[in-house]
Amino acid sequence: MLKSDASWVSVADDGVYRVGTIEYVAAGKDGFGATSGRLALPNSGNLKSTCVLVDQGFIEFAKAQKVLVALPYDTVTFLAP
Repeated sequence: MLKSDASWVSVADDGVYRVGTIEYVAAGKDGFGATSGRLALPNSGNLKSTCVLVDQGFIEFAKAQKVLVALPYDTVTFLAP
């Protein structure tokens, strides 16, 4: 998990986190188990659809930041075929 000071910390098994994602991924349809087990959580993991499109959510986030600063490391890795 990335902290506000750009350092990484491990996600705690018993931690409670607020995340944003698309409904397809939140429903576990991407094939990964990170969200597919949420139904076993209290209140079904509190999945709430806000009907906010991903791009609109990022725009609102960016406006709230006032200034966007590049991360101090690469965030994309390209693998040669």
